[in-house]
Amino acid sequence: MHKYIGKSLIFVALGIVLFLLLSYSTMYKQNNTITIFEYHNIDKFGNHGPWTVSVDDFKAQMFYLSHNYQVIPLRSLLDNLGMKL
Repeated sequence: MHKYIGKSLIFVALGIVLFLLLSYSTMYKQNNTITIFEYHNIDKFGNHGPWTVSVDDFKAQMFYLSHNYQVIPLRSLLDNLGMKL
C-alpha cells in the first residue's frame, strides 16, 4: 500500500510542477491574465490528503493573495465578461 501512496504523491507533485510551469509561461507571455484557484477540500478536522488544505493554511494563502494580488469572486468575473453561471 505504501508503494501506491508514494507513486500517487509523485504524480501529484509532477502535476503541480507542470501546472505551475504552464501557468508561469502563459502569464509571462500575456499582460492581462486571470488565474483561477480551485480548492478540492478545506479540512478543519486534520484529515489531510493530497487534495486537502488545512483551514489555517487556507487562511494564510487567502491573506497572501488578497494582499499581493487583485482577488475577485468568480461570479464577478463572469458578470464582467457577460457570462452566466
